[in-house]
Amino acid sequence: MVLLNLSIGLFLILAIHQTNGVSAAGSSLTNNTLPLTAPLIVPETLANVDPDPRFRWVAAFGTRDLDYISLLMNAVNGQAILAHQAFGTRIKGVWGIMLENYKNVNIDITPRLPGRNFENRIAIWGLYSAIRHMAVTRTFKEARFDLLWDDNIVAIIIISTLEGARSSHISSVSAYQADFSNASFTRGEGLQPGFRFLPNGAKLALQEVFMTVLSTLQILAYWNDTEVVYPYTSRAEGFDCILQVTFGGAQRTSPPFLLVTYVIDTVRSIPRFMMQGEVFAELMAVIIFKGVIIGEALLYRSPWDQSKSILVS
Repeated sequence: MVLLNLSIGLFLILAIHQTNGVSAAGSSLTNNTLPLTAPLIVPETLANVDPDPRFRWVAAFGTRDLDYISLLMNAVNGQAILAHQAFGTRIKGVWGIMLENYKNVNIDITPRLPGRNFENRIAIWGLYSAIRHMAVTRTFKEARFDLLWDDNIVAIIIISTLEGARSSHISSVSAYQADFSNASFTRGEGLQPGFRFLPNGAKLALQEVFMTVLSTLQILAYWNDTEVVYPYTSRAEGFDCILQVTFGGAQRTSPPFLLVTYVIDTVRSIPRFMMQGEVFAELMAVIIFKGVIIGEALLYRSPWDQSKSILVS
């Protein structure tokens, strides 16, 4: 994995001041004037995740179709819960997550043999790899992904559709897990992110939004929840979308700081916000903790390699 901290010298900041406020659950920021930053960056500044070469996966697909929105929403929330755990945490038994109103798709991750366990990083790499493969190949079918370490199957991901269950595309969470008894949908008490689509922002494909969010969560999983996040950008390979996290100004010298846990829960909320109005476009997320702006996340169209994108409509 290569994760590069970005110095201010790498950025050309264009400050765009908004006057219409930021949408934030439970609060009004209508009277605030918040800066939107649109940095010009070069590909070398991207943060990439390279799984250990001893890890690989093998897929087998069934015939029943999956609701791909439910699949992607459950994947994002599952990856966020995994990202909150220590990278080397051992997972025992069946682990899975199913959003209450996206419950027509189920994702289970389980050890290969009863009584065995595997590291959290296997689940993180496996879930991202599985969803990316399905998006790139446009194969939204029931599937089994065997996760291998040194050519030995250590864990299995089962993605299935639940007959009779319906998705209302409104998200609240119902999680069941083995070791992760402290997992919850919102980890940062006092966190209240705000979201706003960029003025004249480009439209984004649904799958590239979800894949960029999943890629970002995979990167954040390498850090502990209580570590400070430094500015970086991420991009899902093959998709023309960038997610950049910044301090939103000068780095704070006193609490609250821009911690990994707050970024995880802000990033995981981006698809939920977009799904509310079924609008997928360039967006600014303002990371607010107990009324203090501690960071920003900007989701925008990549300015390079347009011909190499994989857009799934």
